[in-house]
Amino acid sequence: MKKSLLVSMMACMATVGVQAQGYTEVGSMDNVPVLIPGSYTADGKPLLFVKGGGDIHDGTFHFYDSDLKPVRDIELGLPEKGSYTMVKARSAQIVLLHSDEFALSWWDGDYSPSDEWPTREDWIERLTSFLSGAGTDSCVYVGEADTLWFVRNFYHVWENGSEAVYRDRPTNGYYLTPDNKAFRFYRNYEKRFSGAWREWKEEGYSSQDTPLGFKAYSDVSIGSEMVDGALLTQAWFDEDDKFEYLYETWDYAPQEPMEYDRDNDGEVDSVRVQYTYLHSGVELRKEDGTKLWRYDYSEKTMGHAGDVYGYELSGKKYFAIYDRGKEAYVFFAVGKGGTSISEVREMPGLLRAYPNPAQRGETVTMELPEAGTEGTQRNVRITGMDGRTIQSVRVGAGERSVQVPLSRMSAGVYNFTLTENGRVVENSRIVVR
Repeated sequence: MKKSLLVSMMACMATVGVQAQGYTEVGSMDNVPVLIPGSYTADGKPLLFVKGGGDIHDGTFHFYDSDLKPVRDIELGLPEKGSYTMVKARSAQIVLLHSDEFALSWWDGDYSPSDEWPTREDWIERLTSFLSGAGTDSCVYVGEADTLWFVRNFYHVWENGSEAVYRDRPTNGYYLTPDNKAFRFYRNYEKRFSGAWREWKEEGYSSQDTPLGFKAYSDVSIGSEMVDGALLTQAWFDEDDKFEYLYETWDYAPQEPMEYDRDNDGEVDSVRVQYTYLHSGVELRKEDGTKLWRYDYSEKTMGHAGDVYGYELSGKKYFAIYDRGKEAYVFFAVGKGGTSISEVREMPGLLRAYPNPAQRGETVTMELPEAGTEGTQRNVRITGMDGRTIQSVRVGAGERSVQVPLSRMSAGVYNFTLTENGRVVENSRIVVR
């Protein structure tokens, strides 16, 4: 019975032409590729580009055609941005506060009396045995005047973010003099910051900068999103074969100095000034870094512009950048063939987050616009700069604000995105310190 069933199944497969499918590997890429539509390229053909460097973007972009064959590579040479701290501090001075020591006799401990005073070799064997199990700090060394030291622990101190072990500061152990007398000692040290002033730089968090994301809409298909996430274009701003991109510039700005008295002696012995970046504007650049156009923000701010929105309406091109100082989107018209870029109007933004910057552990309030239609399903999604979703908050019917706790977020920059029925309607960014 089983045999006849198997024969029937094989005959059935042969009848309908079922056969094993073969798959051929054509290549590999560092990251997920991004599609550039043909309207964004000079020859009208779509391209894929991939950020080089794997998980850590190295500033290189690799382009592929529709057959996934390499076309060209470009290197934008964008810098890293982040924060750093300038530190001016006194160096540590180690002060001996107290010292106790007493002589050892051979009969101390679990040792039997002897008619003869122990030899130097006897003492060395005995004192060395005391160090067994004392840990990595223990050692034996010859000091001044041929005194032999058997040290159980040294003085450790943390300074400038690293641990220093003061080998000339033994805290407890034994020593043997040249005349064959042994002593046990205990010493108590204290670190005081009274040395010379020094200055150094401590690097903080940093990330590889990238061009701004570009989202475009066209009246050819009203309301549909043409491209989401493309960073580079050959034909949107001008018509040559060089790529262009919009890039957010930034400057470093110092925060208020923080003074410290690390040894509680009433004197300031450390001053720290944190420098963080403030975004100053947006530039349109060629792939070789040539600046074609610039917009200066109304005020420098930690917040990002977010994605740039492009619109093609009746043959006219516009794009919008969010200016956080104005709390508005600023719209620009692109002249035919990229001959000019001019500001045309401002429109108020609809999504606000405060406090911004925020401290880890705080709760951020997101103010929301009214829903487009009744019954719309709305969510606020929080993502990191790597695109990974951190939180997703459901917005109740009629709610105009949501509370987002930051207890699970580390310091950095995060995107807040409002979606309605799965479609993105607003973006904002906050900085967590």
